[in-house]
Amino acid sequence: MNEYRCTRFRLYQNEGCPGYTDRRSRQGYYIEATSNLQAMLQMAKEFPNDIQWGIRVGEEPFTSDLWKEHIDTTEVIHHG
Repeated sequence: MNEYRCTRFRLYQNEGCPGYTDRRSRQGYYIEATSNLQAMLQMAKEFPNDIQWGIRVGEEPFTSDLWKEHIDTTEVIHHG
């Protein structure tokens, strides 16, 4: 599985936090998933109200970027 960094577009509810107005300062959610789509589906389950918000304002409710790619490093030994 890979690790994806997902960020919510919806404004934070707490006006005092850094991510309230500046989305770049948000730390995001780190989700292990097999694909970008699976990571987005997990975010949709966690934040169903953000989906409705995105539909209302015409924006994607989340971003999802590959953060860490896990590669199978199993060593293969060939005997000749």
